[in-house]
Amino acid sequence: GEVNRPGNYTLNSNDTIYDVVLRAGGYTKNAYQFAGILTSQKAKKLERNYIERTYNDLIKYIAINPSILGQNQSVISLLDQIKNLEPSGRVVTEFNLNKINENSRNAVLLGDKDEIYIPALNNVIYVYGDVNNPSALNFEDFKNPIDYINKAGGYSRFADKDYVYIISPNGEANILNKRALSNLNIYNIDLYPGSLIYV
Repeated sequence: GEVNRPGNYTLNSNDTIYDVVLRAGGYTKNAYQFAGILTSQKAKKLERNYIERTYNDLIKYIAINPSILGQNQSVISLLDQIKNLEPSGRVVTEFNLNKINENSRNAVLLGDKDEIYIPALNNVIYVYGDVNNPSALNFEDFKNPIDYINKAGGYSRFADKDYVYIISPNGEANILNKRALSNLNIYNIDLYPGSLIYV
């Protein structure tokens, strides 16, 4: 991605994102650090174990309650989806070198075959799901999720307005629902370039 010397690097036992990015010549001027992606083999393994455990727990539940299959055929589809789910291994972490340097808690240790990808700044907001015109829209300061949903043609007829997902470029996800919105001023919700709004 947007580092000056992309490539494969040998790791020392205590190397962090900070160390490897410096070894790669630092970020380019187009780097969007906030959207950096760390794919960890350790996280992938943990996700895979969790998926397998979930699948096995569901099989056991069906074995104890076989009538559930007759009531709902979507259980078979759910089992198939869980079995074929591919773990991402993404770790949501800090990529700002100054913040990592200032606070050692932000320094994630890297492992063998971990991957770091730093994208270029993408000045758009993506609006998908049950809206009338799913699209990528220009990012504008001081706009809230509802503004972007309206720019995408508004909610479709089947939209669940109680749940709107906001996925930030760094991988963090938030659910906006009526309860959250009643306790939260929608105008104070931080949207960043590259965010995804999913209805």
